Amino acid sequence: MKLFFLKAAASTAASRILAVLTTFKPFSDRVSGRIYFRIPALERTLYLTFDDGPGPATQPLIDYLNLKQARATFFFTGEATESCRESASVLTAARLSGHEVGLHGYRHLNAWHHRASTIEDDHDRGLRRLLAPGNADAEITTTWARPPYGRLTRSLYAWYKRNSLAVALWDVDPADYSDGVTAADVIRYIRKTVRSGSLVLLHENSPVWAEENGTSLDRLIDGLIADGWKLEALPHPREVFPDALEALPHPREVFPDPREVFPDPEKRP
Repeated sequence: MKLFFLKAAASTAASRILAVLTTFKPFSDRVSGRIYFRIPALERTLYLTFDDGPGPATQPLIDYLNLKQARATFFFTGEATESCRESASVLTAARLSGHEVGLHGYRHLNAWHHRASTIEDDHDRGLRRLLAPGNADAEITTTWARPPYGRLTRSLYAWYKRNSLAVALWDVDPADYSDGVTAADVIRYIRKTVRSGSLVLLHENSPVWAEENGTSLDRLIDGLIADGWKLEALPHPREVFPDALEALPHPREVFPDPREVFPDPEKRP
């Protein structure tokens, strides 16, 4: 239990440190419109984001969010989209209900562990699958992406830029993917840690949410609403910082290439 909270706190602290760093000159006017750790919000607004779907728990989650008049953002992988027999209907349900759908690569590859060409090809394939003709009823267009594991490199950053995709990271990571944690642990951590504009990293198909006959995510949503939070999907990036997309820094200024930090492939993280 203690290890869970330490891991979650460390991940959240790291994201928040990066978020603070990007608020200072010379980066504020140039980075904030493309890479987000949280969304500026005057109201009590949260952004729940769900990675690695679609899967068996995705449609029930969309249904419950709709019931509560809440919205969320889903970062789908191309591979999961292909393997989920109901992916087309899930995509349609998500978009027609006002949820946002973003790209999470195709095979969920760690950009720090693969060649740049491999990662770019994987993301090309993932984007094609997300926008495939078979999903036409969902009218899928996307302006958001999240790199698997949150690992960015210069080349992947440049790929997102070429494809007009903003990057959504997070400032709250409750580690719902960790062994030995319970849904109660995760819910308690989120309710204690979130702040207005937080991007919360979640995985709706994680085993932790299968507790209590699959109603644990419902309890999270109910609890946040009871706390006075409004749950929204990510807005279009231009609605957040309208002028910030025009002048971006060189990716080297923001994220080092792991091949330079770890020249030996065997020593890369």
